[in-house]
Amino acid sequence: MQRAQTLPADAGRVWLSRPSGYKAVLRGLLMGDMKRAIARERQEWAGKMSDQSRMTSTLVIAASIIAAVRLVRDDISKPSARVSTVVTESVGLARMILDKIVR
Repeated sequence: MQRAQTLPADAGRVWLSRPSGYKAVLRGLLMGDMKRAIARERQEWAGKMSDQSRMTSTLVIAASIIAAVRLVRDDISKPSARVSTVVTESVGLARMILDKIVR
């Protein structure tokens, strides 16, 4: 069994009272690491979001064109079951086309 090392009675008070003490240095190092990690995560997230938003806008445009072609002779001023079905099918078709192109 090892004996615990004994510290002077004022050891904790000395380090806590000095802003340049060991804990302050560690806190600064850890905060620097955290800031870098957060910046890196934000950068990765922004890259993913730009790709995702581009894909989403492409999907919306493609689905809109498909739905417009399929509903060219229908009255679309009022929501109906046919309009809803065509829009849903158009999104699925546009997603399938986009997946084939991306692969």
